[in-house]
Amino acid sequence: MKKKSKKFLQLCKKYNVNPDEVREVLSVKQAFKLLNLDLFKMPGVSKIPKRFRLWLEWLYKMAVVTEAFNTDENGKLWIPNYNDSSEYKYEIWWDVKADKKHPSGSGLSYDVFVCWVTASDVPARLCFKNRDTAIFVGKHFAKEFKFVQLHFE
Repeated sequence: MKKKSKKFLQLCKKYNVNPDEVREVLSVKQAFKLLNLDLFKMPGVSKIPKRFRLWLEWLYKMAVVTEAFNTDENGKLWIPNYNDSSEYKYEIWWDVKADKKHPSGSGLSYDVFVCWVTASDVPARLCFKNRDTAIFVGKHFAKEFKFVQLHFE
């Protein structure tokens, strides 16, 4: 197992997570490199209206970040099994304060409980394999993920 950097260990302490439960990825650029992808070669979105392009590009970037965190040191990718209700799946969520620029505020929050159905409000590509990873990514990449989830411009 690769030795964790001092910066990563400090961040884990700051975020109150176990560094043994989190893959060390400190930037979007590093996530792309780990998956052998080129950050500067974005999928073609030129035919999509301009107002949606930036959001789609960030969604792609955050899917790459998520996959990097869900891939172990040996290259094995964890994929959530939505047919297994006993398997925990973690996602990032924030409390949002409304203001003039972002009027939705806590209207993005909700709670649903139904005994006979499994539901997800987040794509499988943005789920994490454990709580510590979700917390680390949610805090370290908050600006990027909030843009994807809230589409701030």
